[in-house]
Amino acid sequence: MSGRAARNTVFKNSEIEKIEQHFNIDLSSILINNNSLKRHYLNELVLNRQECAQRINFIKTKNNLSNLQMAVLLNISENALNDILQGKALPDLNMLNNMKQNFEVSLDWILYGK
Repeated sequence: MSGRAARNTVFKNSEIEKIEQHFNIDLSSILINNNSLKRHYLNELVLNRQECAQRINFIKTKNNLSNLQMAVLLNISENALNDILQGKALPDLNMLNNMKQNFEVSLDWILYGK
């Protein structure tokens, strides 16, 4: 858990805007201010790890990429990709941004199938 999460602090609007601009995404639909809802949202993400892994694997298979080739494109280690494909881990923002740019898929589809 990051220090910020452990202290239960929140991002400033200016910080959120910088993240949105850097990754060219809209976070307004996932920002939740109530702490109990934050925990519910995080649990929801944990439950969707396998589905997220299946969609990432679909992209890899559709593009006829090996795990190593996919990892290089996403700028992550092959071990990190394997953990994600097995549902042991979720992709970080850098990987999601690389997927969006390299494969022209939406972040909503990768994470939620929408």
